[in-house]
Amino acid sequence: MIRPFYFVRSLTVKFLAIAFVVAAGSCLAAESPEAHPEFVAGPLPRNGDFSRYQSHGRPAEWNPAVESGKHDFRLDPVATGREFLFPPSAAVIATREAGRAYYFQEVPLLPGEYRLQVETSGTVGATTQIVFATEGAEVTTGLMDLAEDWKRNELSLTVPQRTATIRLYADSQAGGVVRFRRVRIDSVRLKSSPVPFEDGAHIAGIVLPLDPTAAESFACYELQSYLHRMTGKTPGLKGRDHVEQRFLLYLGRAADTGRRSELNEQPADSYLIHSDDQGLHLAGNTDTGTLYAVYDFLKQQGCHWAFPGQLGEVVPERKSLQRVADRLEIPDFEIRGFHQLAQDFFPGPDLAWIYFNIDDQFDWALRNRLNALWVGGASLDFEAHRGHGWVQDSGHSFNASIAPHATYFKDHPEWYPLVNGKRMPVSDIPPQLPNQLCVSNPELRDYTVELARAYFRDHPRTKVFAMNPMDGPNYNCECDACRALDPPGFEWKQDFSGFPVFPNLKLPPLSDRYLNYVNFVAERLAQSHPDKLIEFYTYASREPPLRERVAPNVMVKYIYLTGRAVNVSLMNPHDSKAHIEQRHLAGWRDAGSRHLAYYNYGDWEHPNAPLFWYFQISDLLQNLHRHYGCRGLMGETHTQVQNDPVWYAVMSQTLWSTKTDYRQVIRDFCHSFYGAAGPDLTDYYLSMDQAILASEAGKRTDYHPNARWELSLEQLARGNALLDRALAKAGNDEQLKLRIDLVRLSHAILTHVRSQNETTTTQDIQAIGQTALKRANALRLDRGFVVKHPTARSLKPVSPSNAP
Repeated sequence: MIRPFYFVRSLTVKFLAIAFVVAAGSCLAAESPEAHPEFVAGPLPRNGDFSRYQSHGRPAEWNPAVESGKHDFRLDPVATGREFLFPPSAAVIATREAGRAYYFQEVPLLPGEYRLQVETSGTVGATTQIVFATEGAEVTTGLMDLAEDWKRNELSLTVPQRTATIRLYADSQAGGVVRFRRVRIDSVRLKSSPVPFEDGAHIAGIVLPLDPTAAESFACYELQSYLHRMTGKTPGLKGRDHVEQRFLLYLGRAADTGRRSELNEQPADSYLIHSDDQGLHLAGNTDTGTLYAVYDFLKQQGCHWAFPGQLGEVVPERKSLQRVADRLEIPDFEIRGFHQLAQDFFPGPDLAWIYFNIDDQFDWALRNRLNALWVGGASLDFEAHRGHGWVQDSGHSFNASIAPHATYFKDHPEWYPLVNGKRMPVSDIPPQLPNQLCVSNPELRDYTVELARAYFRDHPRTKVFAMNPMDGPNYNCECDACRALDPPGFEWKQDFSGFPVFPNLKLPPLSDRYLNYVNFVAERLAQSHPDKLIEFYTYASREPPLRERVAPNVMVKYIYLTGRAVNVSLMNPHDSKAHIEQRHLAGWRDAGSRHLAYYNYGDWEHPNAPLFWYFQISDLLQNLHRHYGCRGLMGETHTQVQNDPVWYAVMSQTLWSTKTDYRQVIRDFCHSFYGAAGPDLTDYYLSMDQAILASEAGKRTDYHPNARWELSLEQLARGNALLDRALAKAGNDEQLKLRIDLVRLSHAILTHVRSQNETTTTQDIQAIGQTALKRANALRLDRGFVVKHPTARSLKPVSPSNAP
């Protein structure tokens, strides 16, 4: 099967955490091993620990191939459910009919010497063979008999070019099983040469600290890889490769101590770039900050990462590098996160799907100074070599991860809400969601304290434990102790008749009761885990508390979909919906919130349609930071990066610096990414932005941002003409055509959505919608573009037999 374009691997390959620790079997230093302990700085194959699941039970990144017989390819333990990240596993080839099959992966490598390690086991009688090959050269273990015990195998290979192939063979009779695990490539020695600057100076080599972290080693490899791709030259790593004693590049903790001290009191992930007589210094006050410094330096040389995968990457050819001015970079937001849907659907009648490539997502986020990604529940660990990122528990947790009713209701009914005199764990209101908890219950409170402590013991890297009310509609506890936590003077009537608007529902602000429970846990947690936080969604009540103060270690995450129009400023003094948000945010700020975060929404109904909400995200972030001291953003963005990469560029750059001019981001993005078509794409994005700003759709009484009424069909038609003009500028540049076709697909999807949401339907509108639908399906089929499930359903599956 031909995989869609943005599953083509980028040229950065996956590192296992073990590859960076000092351990027997690691790469030995080629020069002065006494001065430079053993370390590994080279690339490995992606998913070498088989912890990523693609679909159909198969490991991600590894392609299956059959020479003869019939075989099943899967993970062990078997991948089940809808998870795509697992503990390290084994890749299995199980033979149903005697024959030979294998996994293979092409790995981009810099010219140099490498060692491959693979562990194998299998049923008695089966054989395996490991092949490590590059153009003009191949090394192999030969056929090896297998046993149930694991055996480590090693191969060494000199790679003259940039690609090598790993093949893991299984040769067995029916019923035989062959297993592979811990596939790892170590750099033994790279072919190195100084990299010139325009002024005649050279980067003679790279210096790491004596005990490099996984991230510092990865930063070194990233620098070597991208500098080689730009200039054809690779600066060597001192202590392993040949390095001349001239101008050197010092990474991370190897950078000048005096200059690094400037980072000591700065927020996490701050970094500096500094040049002196000794060399160039790239360092952060965290591992992530050091990686940011490397990517910032590469961006100054013209590199650009527009969206995940190889198609989203710009790496210019250069004869020499530009000097970069000294700079100290400090983030305005501590949490810089986004949300993505994990499954991608192919064009075809059977809605076949595949999990998105999580490593591509991580790499893209890191290179754009984003530090949090979640797909629901806890945010994902970027892994050690990427500095881990912002790792936290999240999601609705009261009657879920804290006290799930299926587990605790039988023995502890008193933990669940008293409703009309009866303990009720689950709501009877459609869609029958779990109810809130009886948060005044002393036993529940003590249990939650111990649960939080145990969570941090078991997850030492996580920064936050979630204590978030459940999503509604559902019931709150009516017991006297819980009611006493509410502010007095309010009517209480849990009448959910009239679904879904509930006109008879009368409740007091509930923030005080739930914050009281959260504060109880937070105050005790601070004694044992003073550096940890508790997250508290404002889901059950957006109204700020009237009596409670927010504990210093509570992170309030403000969540409120007001329906404020996307072209209306958060600080608009005349907009009633903006005024509600202003009052809420000011109230939570004034209640003592030191860690205020914001849960933003994109268009969750149409994840493959472009947003164009550039003003909205820019205005939101600038005002949240300026007026309310907001320190984090991580909500439900939903829109896929590939379908509006400009929006993500605006978001990521504004999260880092709220002084960002979003229109300049658009201009710079299009110039860098779209080449000859850059001016037309600039006109396209700015015209969509201007049309949204001028729209009066927000005055509709039935307004909702997801309806996408801000852009008329006429404006979308003009936008489509700009894209056609841009495509004509691409000439024979197939990569540029593919990038523009992705924009055309997204635009066609939005046009179809907009036609479906038109208030009055005419034959002309129906024709516009059908034309857009046909264009979107044709692009999907021709280009192999994948989309998310809501889009796949709305576009209708296509196959060659019914393609437009």
